[in-house]
Amino acid sequence: MALLGESFTVDASVFGFVEENGSMSPLFIYAFFYMKDFHSYVSLDLETTGLEPEICDIIEVAMVKVRNGEIVDRLESFVFTPLEISEHVSYLTGIHKSDIENAPDFIELKQKIEDFIGDDPLMGHNIWFDWNFLTQKGVQLENNELWDTYIMSNILYPELPSHSLETNTKYFGIEHEDSHRAMADVMACYELWKILMDTFPELDDKQKEKLKQLSGKTEWPLMDFFLQEKASNKHELHLPKGQQSIALLQESPQLENNDFQLVHCVGRNPVAVAKALGDEKKTLYIAGYEHTRKDMVTLIDGAVELHAPYSYLDHQKLDELWGHDTLEAPEATILLKTILDPDAISQDALSLSHPERPVWRELQTQSTNQDPENAYQKAYASTCQQSKVVTSHAHILHDLEYINHFERLVILEPQMMEDNASRAFGNLLNKEQWLGMGEDEQWVKQGELFFAQLEQLGQSLVPSSQYPEHIVLSENIVNSNEFIRLKSAIQEVVEVTEDAEKQAYLKYFQAFFHTNDPSWMRWITVHPRRGVMIQVMPLSVKALLKKHVLDKIETIVVSNTSACFPSLPDGEVIDFSKKTSKKIILPDLQEITGTKQQGDQKAQIDYLVSQLPNLQGNTAVVFTSKTALKKYFFQVAKVLSDKLYLLGEDISGGTGKLKDRYSTSDAQQKVLFVTYRNLRLFAPQMLDFDNIIIQGIPFDPPGLPSHQLRSAQYANGFMDYALPRARQNLLEILASFTQRDDERRLIVLDRRAQEKRYAQDLVEDLQNI
Repeated sequence: MALLGESFTVDASVFGFVEENGSMSPLFIYAFFYMKDFHSYVSLDLETTGLEPEICDIIEVAMVKVRNGEIVDRLESFVFTPLEISEHVSYLTGIHKSDIENAPDFIELKQKIEDFIGDDPLMGHNIWFDWNFLTQKGVQLENNELWDTYIMSNILYPELPSHSLETNTKYFGIEHEDSHRAMADVMACYELWKILMDTFPELDDKQKEKLKQLSGKTEWPLMDFFLQEKASNKHELHLPKGQQSIALLQESPQLENNDFQLVHCVGRNPVAVAKALGDEKKTLYIAGYEHTRKDMVTLIDGAVELHAPYSYLDHQKLDELWGHDTLEAPEATILLKTILDPDAISQDALSLSHPERPVWRELQTQSTNQDPENAYQKAYASTCQQSKVVTSHAHILHDLEYINHFERLVILEPQMMEDNASRAFGNLLNKEQWLGMGEDEQWVKQGELFFAQLEQLGQSLVPSSQYPEHIVLSENIVNSNEFIRLKSAIQEVVEVTEDAEKQAYLKYFQAFFHTNDPSWMRWITVHPRRGVMIQVMPLSVKALLKKHVLDKIETIVVSNTSACFPSLPDGEVIDFSKKTSKKIILPDLQEITGTKQQGDQKAQIDYLVSQLPNLQGNTAVVFTSKTALKKYFFQVAKVLSDKLYLLGEDISGGTGKLKDRYSTSDAQQKVLFVTYRNLRLFAPQMLDFDNIIIQGIPFDPPGLPSHQLRSAQYANGFMDYALPRARQNLLEILASFTQRDDERRLIVLDRRAQEKRYAQDLVEDLQNI
């Protein structure tokens, strides 16, 4: 039978569409006569001046019309706009102001676009982005279905490291030249859609029945794809070349049987050191970085991981979602994923897309949920019986009782304990959080009133600013009428609130307004967009960790930065480090020194432009701020983008895409521009740098209240706090390339390394590591 231009036969019994009396069910009749043709559509992509359709403009539009899988028409045009095209947009798209000066404006193109699209479905990558821009410009698209390659790739191929269009085309072997130009992206989507439509998951009868149930609850247009009668098929992914393997130790550190020990292992893989400690005791391993925890589960035989509560799916909440009569598209796609993979109970396993993440927050487990059938509680109970368990600093600090199930604690990345403990024992409090805690009228009214009063206090402290401003509580603020009124308001809310979860939340407000304990830090942040927020945090976590962790269990700290400043007390040190082979280069001062008016920026950029092509191997250029990173990146890219493979944090995609692009590229010379804080997100064996260029000595931002208050504890806040913190940050940067025996190069562009005695000592110290 011919249906929508295609011939096929349907066995109604395959999908259970036959009633007990032998007649066809209404759902079969619907499926048979109205099943969509997924091979006829319009593939669309836009290039724009920014991400917000209300204030940004379209600068290029490209579309192809597809019938039965074949392109039958196309439309492509630059679009004039009076708005400026930023360096970032020009870098990504290759479109400059001169390209659009003589192009038609959108008013001239609007009717052509509407006529070209008609009532066809719109297909594209993150198609909602393009739809939002077109409808903002008045294009009538109310009747057009939206088919998203991003969502379908996410559902059908969750194992991809990223679901960007570029990653999809690379892993499926699709030619994709001029990435981020409109027609190139349209053609890439067209080829990707054919692959996705040729993919079909293996389904049993129970899954098919659940799919039928789901289809009746949602208008998501791609639901019908999964109701087709189609043989199971999955395309082979072109996986990247293997990453450098994790180095193993040939020898084990010699440890005494002491309660607390520090193992320094600069130049070695800390996971391998942790493995070499032996497994004669029931051990809990905790680490700060996700990639380290994954390495531990891979490398340490028999190790299992306990994720944080919010990483698990709450099946009771999932059942409640199934009980809804109608489902929005993100709700439907999450349920679809649980049908396709019934064993997927964690956030990672479900491979959440951007639209699904707000829904996930409603479905995730909470640490306060003690239901033994809860996925997290099951994992918790199971891991308590295991001999080797891996989890995160943050998770353990939220549930300190968990360590009582083990005989030994092994801490990796101790330099992260300060920040993680601060977050665990402190809190940032804002209006959005309050309103998200409950919808009952009294709670909402109390929150609206409280934050209106807090806004008044904030505005009196910072009348006007386009940047976030932090105000540490002073005696004058604490004694002000506004502060006293807020203090009374919170106490009134506490007295009438009975809900346990809300009471736990309110205790941080009480701590902020009532505590006189000098071991706690308190400040107000006035944000131009997010309103006024308050924050409370412990001044020091050494005593907290000693009392709640170190005094309870035998603890071994493994550090590949030779320090754990300032979070842990001193202990017996076992130095298991090896000398790293590196060459520290201090450029000629004239090459990196600017003028009093312009500073050193131009001179340092000129140095990078002249020296980067001459460096052998891969290079990281490490910055102290994203603002500086972007300024340098675009200036360097203007000159070197044709000579080197340049990647930039927040420029070349999100973290997942950035990791994938760097690790899978075959370029002879890769250059990654990254901040020192985010360099820690990348596994050393993934990045494998030959050169690291330090744009500026990585001092913590002095404007942070936590930095101000913690440094104030010392007689000399700079020498005793800020400088050791900078040394710690430098050691962490070095740890990302010290696990190879051949020589690496560390180039320091900060002229303080040659002009200031403290910085000279710092560099000399690094040379001896």
